Amino acid sequence: MADALTREEVEALIKGMADGHVGTKPGAPARDGAQPVSLIAERQDAPRRFPALALVNERLVRELGRVFAMMFEGGVYVERRDPFALDFDTLRNRLVPRSMLGIFTVAPLAGEGLVMLPPALGFEMVDRLFGGPGRVPHDVGDRELSPIALRTVEGIATQVLDAFAAAWAPLVPVECRLVRSESNPMLVEIASNDETVLGFEAVCDLGGGPSAIWIVLPQTALESARARLEEAKVAVRRPDRAWLGALHGAIEQTEVVVSADLGRLELSAREVLGMRAGDVLHLPTRGEDPLSICVEGRPLLSGLAGVSRGRNAVRVVGFHVAEGELGG
Repeated sequence: MADALTREEVEALIKGMADGHVGTKPGAPARDGAQPVSLIAERQDAPRRFPALALVNERLVRELGRVFAMMFEGGVYVERRDPFALDFDTLRNRLVPRSMLGIFTVAPLAGEGLVMLPPALGFEMVDRLFGGPGRVPHDVGDRELSPIALRTVEGIATQVLDAFAAAWAPLVPVECRLVRSESNPMLVEIASNDETVLGFEAVCDLGGGPSAIWIVLPQTALESARARLEEAKVAVRRPDRAWLGALHGAIEQTEVVVSADLGRLELSAREVLGMRAGDVLHLPTRGEDPLSICVEGRPLLSGLAGVSRGRNAVRVVGFHVAEGELGG
């Protein structure tokens, strides 16, 4: 028997055992360990058909981390999970009761998608947004969100969908729009029962424990973007290393003028015309004061004037205050 049984095989097996056509062997020797058997056949062919979905999943986690960090001012942990594929009936049975189930469109893709925010995470987010520490009611599994809290969670779901659209941007520009929300999984219809749906999962922890956020799309919605999704590297713009190496080498060989100003004075034209050999100019800087070292006239470093091997020299002691211009 295979490790994964289809629904038809499970029903046939149960019926056969009930009718007595399938017997058991009570005298069979015990095995060394338990052999796990999955009665639900997860459809792994869909993620393999669209390898670029891994890129979408990775970008989604980064975008969610950025959005939640700004929304809740830090203290947010978001972890990535691999995309999964199930028939819609199986996925609907796995939806957490009392979750905020948002139905959304993904233009220009066809059909509708589903975003799930579990109840504990929803209550925690609402409490934190209203100034609380993130309290979760002890009866969270039996408690519904108030209208104000539901509207707040719908706003959070909109932010999640914006992050989802940003994750898709390198592959296919999409626009996600929340259409409505549901709390009863049985009222959600984004695909037929036996149709394959693909899910993106991110585990979020605001401090009250990890909770999984799901974003689900029917496989049919991805057919219009099949050509782009079948190419795993289509969206990854990688720099031309040969060109970067050549540019780096050319910059290193470029000659630039480096100068150090010992000091500056402002004199009138009359004073300059009246100067004679032997006159002394009193500079405002002292010997121990740092000097500005300029590259092509732009101050980039600071140093101290001195003598090295019988020559006037400047010892570099640090970056100029405008070191940000170097990109460091």
